[in-house]
Amino acid sequence: MQILFFKALWGMSEGATLRDKLRLAKEAGFDGIEAAIESWNPAEMKALCGEFSLRFIAQIFPESAEAMAEGIAQSLAAGADKIVSHTGRDKWSFERGGDLFRTALKLEKEHGIPIAHETHRRRMLYAPWATARYLEEFPDLRLTLDLSHWCVVCESLLADMPELVDAALDRAIHLHARVGYEEGPQVPDPSASEYRRHLEAHEHWWDTLKQKREADGTAVLTITPEFGPPNYLHTLPHTNQPVADLWKVNLWMRDRLKDRWRLA
Repeated sequence: MQILFFKALWGMSEGATLRDKLRLAKEAGFDGIEAAIESWNPAEMKALCGEFSLRFIAQIFPESAEAMAEGIAQSLAAGADKIVSHTGRDKWSFERGGDLFRTALKLEKEHGIPIAHETHRRRMLYAPWATARYLEEFPDLRLTLDLSHWCVVCESLLADMPELVDAALDRAIHLHARVGYEEGPQVPDPSASEYRRHLEAHEHWWDTLKQKREADGTAVLTITPEFGPPNYLHTLPHTNQPVADLWKVNLWMRDRLKDRWRLA
């Protein structure tokens, strides 16, 4: 199985233009980029990704069937080969959420592009129990795995719900490699010793995901180290200065996984 690493443009202050950002991602050894399609011109994104030989994963944020269709159309115009969807709202009824997932699955099949719905606070897949219900209802639903959000929602490292975590791992086709903790979705620096048990919990989940995709014959697993800027990244009081270097943190997380999995 091939494992590809993507650089999130979210929070990337390095580079004044999109061209600069893509050049820096390429020079840093990333295989592609991930970005919210609404923030960029699709034609420019497609052209520049082609110029730098970078793959593109688009993020969309649909809360209606129309927004889902528009987000997919823009993603295709930008040359995306996968879509990460922040789908719906946590406050919706199961029936309303199901209607949007039906639309997504129909459009995914029509357009032939994989859509990975993210396990994210505020969205329909905000918690393990809510996600499990949708996974049971929709066997073809696929996920972007970001368990850092569930750690916050559950105020735990999910030790008491392994079967719900495993259900999500079974369906994940994309990984956001960010380490969360009981009170927040992002530790300031995953290399810090005080967050060792949080890092180890996430790495156990990520190892299991890799093993599952290898076992089912998946050709490519995509991963985005997705530590983000303030207010995800902690800051010092009164100065608002970040307590860690975001660029270095994301590089550390990628290189940590490469070393752990003995990737070239």
